[in-house]
This record gives sequence, structure tokens and C-alpha cells, in this order.
Amino acid sequence: MDTSQTEELIQSALARQAEAAPPPGDMVTRLPKLQARRRQRNALTGLAVVAVLGAMAVPTLLRTLPGDSTPQPAVVPTETSSVEEPEPSGITMRYTADWIPDGFTEIARSAEFNRPNPQYRYWAPVEELGDQDPSWMRQNRIRLTVHEPTAPAWDVADILTDERPINGHPSYGEMSTYDFRLMWMPDDETVLHVAVAEIPGADIEEIAYRVAESVRPDGETLLQPAVEAQWVPPTMELASTLVFESSADWGARISVRRPADDPADEVWLTGEFLPAPSQDIEYGEGVPVQVGGHEGTFWAGFDGGEAYMNARLKVELPDGRWLYARLDGGDGYTEADPELGSEENMIRFAEGLILQPEPEGGWFGE
Repeated sequence: MDTSQTEELIQSALARQAEAAPPPGDMVTRLPKLQARRRQRNALTGLAVVAVLGAMAVPTLLRTLPGDSTPQPAVVPTETSSVEEPEPSGITMRYTADWIPDGFTEIARSAEFNRPNPQYRYWAPVEELGDQDPSWMRQNRIRLTVHEPTAPAWDVADILTDERPINGHPSYGEMSTYDFRLMWMPDDETVLHVAVAEIPGADIEEIAYRVAESVRPDGETLLQPAVEAQWVPPTMELASTLVFESSADWGARISVRRPADDPADEVWLTGEFLPAPSQDIEYGEGVPVQVGGHEGTFWAGFDGGEAYMNARLKVELPDGRWLYARLDGGDGYTEADPELGSEENMIRFAEGLILQPEPEGGWFGE
């Protein structure tokens, strides 16, 4: 079996989550409610930016309203409600691991909004973190993935063996370029996947098996999204979210998608706040643009045969973070919807993103 098939499974699982989408007009209201504490937000909306004036500042969102060029402050209640604030809600993580090597802590969670799969959890030593999300890590990283059992060309159950079962379940392990990957099925509808990247001086295959044997259902741990999308193109639907810790700070991502009958034709639009410039390749200097009052750069999508890039937008923010919006998808998206990756759409999407002041839940470092 080709060593790329496991990665193909994960990628295809990501591509087939479009059936239970909310109506486009209902996107924002369907975002899981974040913890009900009053906090200021860093936002790009209209042509105004949230201003934080000191540690005790009242949360204020300035909006440019239709027909009125004067920014209007949000209304601040003068009375305090006596109703008890609700408990924080979010996306429930389905599985966790009870054993992780000493020195490793949880640094990232990712999940779908409207489907149970796929979900990701990452662990790594804090001192080994880079300045990107953990998918870029090639050493000292453990990933637990929950996804579906089928892919377009093959079925996971067909490759599992009893050579070394995981808690009584047949399994399959392989060494890839960067990590040892182990998968098994606790039931007919779920595949669990542990990937351990190189840990200097350690047997990563044995670590993968020990982590796998400690994996159990969770059902209590939450992922509270740290980014909200106030506007998405009408043809797209809410998809997934990610929160992660890095050496520089922390970052977050939100993705929406345009579904298609063939998963290869699905198109994804992603907005992310990164603590450092992305490592993605840039082609050319791009076009200078204004995004929420900040200088940014826009790259139109192109197909140059051997090289291609979908539409991208980059903005350096005053707090040191970088805001990125990018379009990803199969061939033909431009013909199907020529405006999807337009400069206007990309800027509008980016300006509607709201980042929380800090991740909810306090789970970093657990």
C-alpha cells in the first residue's frame, strides 16, 4: 500500500463534510456561542477597527452603517441583568488520549461545526513550538484524528489487521516521511488515527501504540471557536474551526466551503489570524489594498500550468498578528463562480472576521 493513502484518507474526509450545512443566511447565528464574559474584540468590520483603550476599557465595536458615514459606538447597557449567565458552549471533542509523553501538552484543537468528523487534537512540548500552526511541525508533535471510515478509492476496514490490535480492535501502522501513523476503528462509523512525528532519542512507533491504547471517548471537552465570520459568500456554508498555540502567541482559523457533488470540486474559503507571517508560497508582489483601514496585499488566483495559486489576501495588524484569507479548491472554481475569489469578496470576508482577545476554556498547556 502506498504510504500516501493515509494522508489521502484524511484529506478526503475533510472534503466530504457538506451534507448538513445551515442555510447561508443563518451562518452567523449558528456559530457556537462563546463564553458569556464581556470582553473587547479585535475586529475588522466595514472600514472601522475596534479600539482597546486600556485594560478596563468597555467593549466597543465601531460600525459604518448604510447611509451614514459616521462610525456609531455600540450601545452599552446601563443596567446589570440579574439572570445568571449561561455556561460556556462550544463544539464537543469526541475522543482524547489519557497518556501523552512527559513534557507534551495540548496545543491545538480543530473541529467541524455541523458534522462529527473530522476532529484533530495536537500535543507538543511548548518549548519546541514554531510560529505556525502545528500542521507545519516535523518533530515533537502528536496528533489524534477522528474521521470517517471510507474514502473515494478504498475502505479503511480492508487494510486493518490483527497483527497488533489496539484494545482488541484490528489496526494498521505505517511510517511516512515525517511521522509514524497508526489507525484503527473503535466502531463501524469511526476511524481513529494517531500520528507521532520524530522525537529525538525515542521510538515513535512504540509511543504511537501507547498513545493509541490510551485513547478513549471524551464527550465533555469543548472547543470554543476564537474567530467569528460575519459575512460569507452566499454559495458557501460554515465548515470548521481551529485554535492553536505557537512560540510567538496563539492563532485561530475559520473555514467555510462551497459544497459539490464531487468532493474534488469543493471550494474552501479560510480566514486565519496568525502570530507570524504564513509560510505559504507567494507568487509576485500582489496588489496593495485597504482592509478595515489597514494596508494589505491581494493576490488574484491563477493557473500557470506547473504553478498555480488560488486567491489570497494578507494584512499585518497593529497587535503584531497577521490576517490571512485564502481560497482553496479543485480545478474549475473560477468558471463556476468567477466572483468567489474576487478582490471585493476576499476583502469583505476578511473585514467581517472577529477575533476573540484570548482562547476560551483555558486548556492550553493541559
